[in-house]
Amino acid sequence: MADRAPNLRSSIYLGADGRWHGYVTLGVKDDGSPDRRHRSGKTQAEVTRKVQELERRRDQGKAGKPGRPLTVAGWFETWLTTIAPRTVSQGTLDSSYAPKVRHWIIPQLGKRRLDRLQPEHLDVFYTNLARQGLKPNTIVQIHRIISRALKVAWKRGQVAVNVAALVDAPIGEEVDIEALTAEEACRILTVAAIRRNGARWSVAFAIGVRQSEAIGLRWQYVDLDEGTIEVGWQLRRARYRHGCVTRTNAPPPVTDALALATARNTSTSPTARTTAPHAATAAGRSSGHARPAASATAASARNQQAAAGTSLAVRASSQARARPSSSSRFPHR
Repeated sequence: MADRAPNLRSSIYLGADGRWHGYVTLGVKDDGSPDRRHRSGKTQAEVTRKVQELERRRDQGKAGKPGRPLTVAGWFETWLTTIAPRTVSQGTLDSSYAPKVRHWIIPQLGKRRLDRLQPEHLDVFYTNLARQGLKPNTIVQIHRIISRALKVAWKRGQVAVNVAALVDAPIGEEVDIEALTAEEACRILTVAAIRRNGARWSVAFAIGVRQSEAIGLRWQYVDLDEGTIEVGWQLRRARYRHGCVTRTNAPPPVTDALALATARNTSTSPTARTTAPHAATAAGRSSGHARPAASATAASARNQQAAAGTSLAVRASSQARARPSSSSRFPHR
């Protein structure tokens, strides 16, 4: 009986189809099965060369993961949707990252294999962007996005090297800022003085804060005795999100409206904390009680109970029990 070949030993043989085949063992897959890669060719020398190259990449840890080769489009879409949101704000994703990845990077580089992306490909890409009329600063931003995405791919073993680091970054241009004259600033302050939020403009002109920082300024950051302002808060417009509950995040059915109201009032989610006080404030102005919040709670309870096939009597009773709970939660203001 022939001795068994050692582990990680490659095999090359002539197949019944008249072609030479080679198999290289690279390790173990995630499910525990052996990770064996196949190479074929017309001659034994050709397959031997391919097998030796794959063995060399295996020994250097550059063979890549099993499965279909990852493309630039596939990786950048994964990075944009699952990795980048944890490192940058949603505003940066919506205004800068997503448009540049989906409008420029993926259409022109997306079909290339990620592990075969070369510095020369980026050189041609940046040159084409300039020919298409993009400003130098925009090309610099695209280069930074590519570099960040490829750096993560390199850390996770998707590529052997970050090719963006081997390319000279495009040179940006200095943008001249056209500042307001003293006369123009005084005219703006004169108009702002009669408005409710006029202090926002005077503070912005005095210390040069961003619009979001001026709008989000709080009294706790202002020291009138020392004459200092701490810029430590920003107020930005949140991206629109639909309020309907989807099947994936729908809560379990609650037959008792009082329990439903209590669960909602004690919720720690940002939506519950922000929407409920506003509803109570609007209700207090109109009737002195938090009736809209109670009505919304009762309506939601009725919808869930109707879906479960409960009777009208049970729904009426649940509605009556839900109103006192919501009113006690949000007293008259």
